[in-house]
Amino acid sequence: MEQLTKKQYRALDIMMKSVSKRYPFIIGWKPSDDFLKYDTMLNLNIIVDYNKLADFFNAETRPYWLNVIKDEGSVQSYSLGGLFNYDDNPQIKDLSYDTSDNIERILSDINEQLPDDIRITYPFLNFRNEFVNVPRRIRRDYYTIQ
Repeated sequence: MEQLTKKQYRALDIMMKSVSKRYPFIIGWKPSDDFLKYDTMLNLNIIVDYNKLADFFNAETRPYWLNVIKDEGSVQSYSLGGLFNYDDNPQIKDLSYDTSDNIERILSDINEQLPDDIRITYPFLNFRNEFVNVPRRIRRDYYTIQ
């Protein structure tokens, strides 16, 4: 199985730190179960602070989820807005989708701009029958809400 270099892991740390400046609810990341399973993408689990996310969305936290997080340490969600009540906060549905899309786009854009020795790529056989290294898309598999 393909592995990333230490420099590439460090690059991922730096990418996440950069994105967290724009999205302060992001507090970390870890490899997903299918981290390197697909050639064209790199799947991450993004670790999120629930209280900071609620502040970002300008919405109240839900006592139920606060108790679950307190008891279990974290909750996995495929959506940033999944732990909020859409009836009380209808704006969250679109904001959640747009925010996730922006996070993935920014991470992928940063990866494309990295120096060759740390850029996370996959080999692609082009029309000239030559292998070229194409930057992988950086995607989230799910969010770990803490």
